Amino acid sequence: MNSNYLDQTFPDDAAGNLYKGGDLEYRPSLDYDNRGWEKRSNESSQDYTDLHRVMEVLENQVGASDYLDQVEAAIDLDQWLRWLGIMNLLANSETNLSTGRSDDYAAYIGQTDPRMRLLPHDLDSIITASENPPTSFTLFDMIEEGAANPALVDLFAEPTVETRYYQVLKDSWFQLASARQLGSESVS
Repeated sequence: MNSNYLDQTFPDDAAGNLYKGGDLEYRPSLDYDNRGWEKRSNESSQDYTDLHRVMEVLENQVGASDYLDQVEAAIDLDQWLRWLGIMNLLANSETNLSTGRSDDYAAYIGQTDPRMRLLPHDLDSIITASENPPTSFTLFDMIEEGAANPALVDLFAEPTVETRYYQVLKDSWFQLASARQLGSESVS
């Protein structure tokens, strides 16, 4: 994942910052590179201001009357909910946010759309079957399993987020089922 990936994936907004994911933890010192975050674009600037803004909202604005509005200005919440749900539906046992850990995922913060979006990274446990598969998966591994990241626990404590999560999963499931049906009709 690098700037070439951004040109292909975000052709209208490819000049932002691509990160290999790390801890969802606010760092007053802006020292994110020592918390697992690695810049994969615009590396020479070492400017983590956009990431810092996201972490500040996720960790320090919990309980504010406009917390969810601030979250939605900082992250693409529906995309995050879809990403987390799909990773759990696919039983991705990598150490990523969907399993309550802070590795094996990427994030992008564009310039045109400055909301953080989650990106898959290291999907071998889905594709080749994990060496150590968990005994069970739930739709809520990101807040029940592993380190149960506090930022995600707080986010899912918001009354409407779980409802939106279920709706995103339902919509994704129907889209997948429709695509599968279309694919089988074109074969026959």
